[in-house]
Amino acid sequence: MRVFNNNHNHEPVQALSALLQHRIAAMSEEEQSLVGSMHQNGHSPLQILSALQLANPSSHFIVKDIYNLLHSLRLNELAGLTPIEWL
Repeated sequence: MRVFNNNHNHEPVQALSALLQHRIAAMSEEEQSLVGSMHQNGHSPLQILSALQLANPSSHFIVKDIYNLLHSLRLNELAGLTPIEWL
């Protein structure tokens, strides 16, 4: 085994789009708004991903990014409350 870096267990990634935080940071406000509105209208994360890819074929989003964004939007909506308290 050859050690490249004692603090890291793999070589640098080839593309930043491989990292979640870079994919989410690359998502525009318009795309985030689209995700939120499509979710409120009952679309599945896979349908939302398909719509994003149709609108921007060069995007590198995966379905897990949509789930993560929806979770983040939900946490913002709850504003620190539990779901029961929010009701």
